[in-house]
Amino acid sequence: MWWISFLCLALCAPSSIADSLYYPGDKTPPFTVPTLRGSFTNTGSGPKPPVVFYRYDERSLFIKAEWTTNSSILDFVKHDRDSSKIAHFVFFCTPSPKTCAQLLHDRLHQVAPNEPQLHERCHFVTAPLESVDPWIQEVFHQWKCIDHGCGSDNVRFSQKGDAFLVADRLDGRYDWVPSMHLLTSDYPLAFVQDTCNSSAPSGLELRYKVPGSFKLAPWLADAPYQISEAPRGNYSGMVMMTSDQGCDYYSKMKFAKEHGAAGLILYAAAGSPVAEIKCEGKECDYAPIDIPATMISYEDAKTAIAALQHGVVTLTLNTTQLDHFYFMSDYFGNLAEGGWFLYPSLMFLEFETQWFDYTAALARRIAEPATIISIFKDQKMQGAAGANTTVTLPSYDELRHYTGIEIYGGLTCDGRFDLDCAIWDRTTSLTVCCEGQEGTPYCDYELGRWITPFRRRIGKWLTNITPLMPLLKSSTGKCSFAMKTDPWAQPWYVNIQLRLKGRVSDCVSARECSPDKIPAGAVVAPNGDVLAPSQLVPVVTKGATFDQHYNNRSAVLFKVPNRVRSVRVASVITGHGSDDNGCGEFCVTKHVLTMNSKANASIEFSTAGTPLGCAMNVRNGVLPNEHGTWLYGRDGWCDGQEVDPWVIDITREISLDSAVTNSILYRGYFNDKTPNPKHNPGYISVYIEVIYYTAL
Repeated sequence: MWWISFLCLALCAPSSIADSLYYPGDKTPPFTVPTLRGSFTNTGSGPKPPVVFYRYDERSLFIKAEWTTNSSILDFVKHDRDSSKIAHFVFFCTPSPKTCAQLLHDRLHQVAPNEPQLHERCHFVTAPLESVDPWIQEVFHQWKCIDHGCGSDNVRFSQKGDAFLVADRLDGRYDWVPSMHLLTSDYPLAFVQDTCNSSAPSGLELRYKVPGSFKLAPWLADAPYQISEAPRGNYSGMVMMTSDQGCDYYSKMKFAKEHGAAGLILYAAAGSPVAEIKCEGKECDYAPIDIPATMISYEDAKTAIAALQHGVVTLTLNTTQLDHFYFMSDYFGNLAEGGWFLYPSLMFLEFETQWFDYTAALARRIAEPATIISIFKDQKMQGAAGANTTVTLPSYDELRHYTGIEIYGGLTCDGRFDLDCAIWDRTTSLTVCCEGQEGTPYCDYELGRWITPFRRRIGKWLTNITPLMPLLKSSTGKCSFAMKTDPWAQPWYVNIQLRLKGRVSDCVSARECSPDKIPAGAVVAPNGDVLAPSQLVPVVTKGATFDQHYNNRSAVLFKVPNRVRSVRVASVITGHGSDDNGCGEFCVTKHVLTMNSKANASIEFSTAGTPLGCAMNVRNGVLPNEHGTWLYGRDGWCDGQEVDPWVIDITREISLDSAVTNSILYRGYFNDKTPNPKHNPGYISVYIEVIYYTAL
């Protein structure tokens, strides 16, 4: 799960934002702004539809590309359709607000003319930012944008020690092109007119070697990363400049690398906007070439090339700090950060509004009647010990009268901003050991699992753990809980509650209870008895290395005790690490349970390695716009989300006769076979248990 911010942009960013007048979580002040359709007003009192504040700044090619690239606007529209469609978007412009507001309005209508609902919620401000409510400008200024895509990236061209041109630049897509920030010195410029005369890439390593496999670009997977040494050539140690026309980006990058260039500058065609360098079509099938690449305008390139006629031109890469260009107000009328745009696309605004939809729905669920047992309250989790506590729970007989047990979990961090949070995504587990279970397999057993986000502080999740109820059986009512992640990781502050829902009254069957006494979600036997978990049998715990030995395991045998009326299996399975096929984090794995050698149940994590596999699940609790590669699908998990148990009913696949021995066998596969990696095998973290249900 390693991810490297672009040459320390995240690692070395300030750990806090000092002296801000407004903070995330503060109430959004009221405001009125003049727009192309008249005034747009928000009173600032009580729950409101979310509002996205966005500042277009023509000094940033990153921001410009969000409007000149059709796919950016089309993805904005697409993901708006997947939201509740009530968020409002307020667009400011710097400078020339009136002219710019009309241009942005026309651009949206040109690319997406048939979206009247979205058009009604987009408000293009015609006044300068400094003339509207002062707090808006203050937030844009104080909430610094630090990472990739923030500020104005540029190239300074010099000759004989004097700078003659500062050209705005737009760097290549983060997961396909190494960051230009890896070029830290002054470099001589070389202009090459034809960079399409390169050998075909058929001999290069495929990024997708076999179906279901995927590997991150090496500069995202290794720490620290250094550009590989280029072959000696005519342009060794130079930055090559060429047109973006004539052939695909991949061929141009390959040509530059083969001829020894340290980096590549493409320039747009005359009259065309600067575009992001990213793979298209077959280019995406090949392993990325590790040569930093960026694009500048035709006019700037023409000036730089002309200067070469008068001698050596050197270039230096710089970034000019700009104010932030987006922030939010959520459903609850609170100011909120919007995370990080990984690349220039307006869809990242929509991901944040989908998160607001999720948190609003979560708030409604949390408001439902429940008995609350607090486990951790803002407790620090760090080091080998993690966070620990001992809690007195209701008797097990009382617990069984609840038809649902949920974990309401949240992670936050020191400070007030996302930048104060831990950088890496790590697995976090809640384990439990109740008195009377010491020395048994049920002590320090995993009760819940989460993956921490990349540097965001607002994660909240609800996990149904009802089948794991037997883990909370105690001889005295006392249970010890521990919340842990990797001991070297930066600290998180954890909030954990157990929520007991849907208590069944003392009548024990649907025949004796009126319908209103049987809560929704109750497990009811055919004869009307209400059933609840009574015993848990571990099948697989902890997991194993995902290699040719992974399936060297025997079936677990069990006899169902008397009075058991239903049997279920609960599993939590996540893949980690990266072998030559990207397993286990980014490869598609399949997990099969076989009952009594004949009945199979399986789950396949088919979105692992897909570009938006986790981004498409923001509405289900994936924390969006994290400061890392959160978009990609993972093997059974996503950054910034809980891991929900996979629960199946196997009552019909086994015998409930207490004299009959049943069997259950677990297998894990890659491409329907036992994995056989060549190097660096990954790891599958897995808990599987059989749960017996008996009548109350």
